[in-house]
Amino acid sequence: MFDSLDKFVLLERIELIAKVGGSEGCNDRDRQVALYWVGEMVEQIKGELVIEKPLNSGSRLTLSGTALQQI
Repeated sequence: MFDSLDKFVLLERIELIAKVGGSEGCNDRDRQVALYWVGEMVEQIKGELVIEKPLNSGSRLTLSGTALQQI
């Protein structure tokens, strides 16, 4: 399970990879690798994301795979 610091570090890595992959010095292969890494990191953090529903106290939505599940 990720804590807030782990999530922050992961988002910082995604930002850095996106910047490097978008630079003019990268070829198509480098960009493909950068996008693949970003996808892997996003999948890691998506599995831990919980969205609080403000209008329904005590109810949460959890991202699971490709769909939202209400808890």
